[in-house]
Amino acid sequence: MNGRQFSLITLYSTCQKVREEQANQGDRMRFHQMLRPAGAGGFQVELINSIKDISRTADAFVFVVDAKAENIELGKVELRAMLQEKWFDLHVPLVVLSCVDEAGKARTPCLDVVQSLELQSFSRPWKVVDSCVDTMEGVIPSFEWLLGQIRSQ
Repeated sequence: MNGRQFSLITLYSTCQKVREEQANQGDRMRFHQMLRPAGAGGFQVELINSIKDISRTADAFVFVVDAKAENIELGKVELRAMLQEKWFDLHVPLVVLSCVDEAGKARTPCLDVVQSLELQSFSRPWKVVDSCVDTMEGVIPSFEWLLGQIRSQ
């Protein structure tokens, strides 16, 4: 982008088939491959060691959420675990892609995404961008914003 190179690491919590089954069962954490229970009662989670190690090298973070209102809240636990300050420096920017699969589909407004994920509590640069899987709308502006944040550090 604009002559700049950057490395992109893509992490999925599970394969697509399992994610679809989890969506139907409402059991997102049961088969999660990047998180493990932390603390008593299993209500808190943390990254597995290999993900912690790779997270320490990141210059930026992209988090994708399904823009359907009922699915956004599910991402909060994963996002919190990923962005714990002990894994990521506070200057590492975050962009949240609020995705729909088809252009024109109903979506949750960005302000509601901010509130559901409690982004206002983060002490790092962050931005929420509406995006669409079919058209890739929103992806390039998101990465341009991230590159601008990285350049300004």
